[in-house]
Amino acid sequence: TLGGYKDFYFGMPQRDVKQFIDCQLYLNKEIFYNDFTQERGKAKGYFIQNMYKYNTGVRLKDGKVNSIDVQLFVNLMEKTSYSGKASEEFEQIKKVVLDKYELIAKPTKVSIDEFNREDYGRLEWVLKSNIEGNLILLVYEQSPSKTKYFYTGRMDYLSSEESKIYKKESDSK
Repeated sequence: TLGGYKDFYFGMPQRDVKQFIDCQLYLNKEIFYNDFTQERGKAKGYFIQNMYKYNTGVRLKDGKVNSIDVQLFVNLMEKTSYSGKASEEFEQIKKVVLDKYELIAKPTKVSIDEFNREDYGRLEWVLKSNIEGNLILLVYEQSPSKTKYFYTGRMDYLSSEESKIYKKESDSK
């Protein structure tokens, strides 16, 4: 009833997150993680690889889990405009996710135009979680490399507190 992803739940204390990662690392030497809990700025937490099928970011606020992002894929390819469809991989994921969760908002024409025009772009589909008050963001991002572009598909699971902040920021735009 708290929501979250796999073994991490919203409100989970940082020490429990770290202890769980350390225990899993002891059992599986393939697991790799970055600890960026001491960095300044908004993104504090852990980025974990090889623990689950997808790389997972556990974000902290006030020493507790407040959002979790799941990186579904990263592809390197030529810059591609978005015109209602993204990469085949993302479209398959989007179909599964939209069948499972209620769509609240999709990318606006302005955000699509910006995505197509700029080097760095982000498109968001906002979904209603099965947990009351929680949102899920389905995110498609692009960023340049030296020769091509990285395209990333991700799901961001937001706690009820983080969902309220997101809604407030969205309403102000």
